[in-house]
Amino acid sequence: MHGTKFLTPPQLEAIQHDKGPMEVKAPPGTGKTTIILERFAWLIETSRAWKYDILCLTFTHKDAEEIRLRLQERLGEDIENLAVHTMHAYSRLILQAEHEASSDKAFRIFDPPSAYRILHRAMQDAQVDETVW
Repeated sequence: MHGTKFLTPPQLEAIQHDKGPMEVKAPPGTGKTTIILERFAWLIETSRAWKYDILCLTFTHKDAEEIRLRLQERLGEDIENLAVHTMHAYSRLILQAEHEASSDKAFRIFDPPSAYRILHRAMQDAQVDETVW
């Protein structure tokens, strides 16, 4: 394993966890990204998973991009199609795939102001009393 001398026993335990899915929650600066990267590499290097069978979800785009860049360095191979996303981006992919499988209409997610305008217009068209909503 790459750089194990810098890992704490709990970090090493998290990296080598092999009993199903794993969630890493800890305060900033405690090595979560390192755990995720090393775990990803460990799963591949020990043949416990194929790199395209791993889903890595983060909260921010910055974290997802950092993980992608560091995985590229760590694995030394193309990582373009790896499933490293923010939770919101991955949810959008699921919604979009489900929509495309069941509809021929365009898929869109509206921002709150646009959604309000559309809802307001629909309520007016349906002659719903504005005081009830």
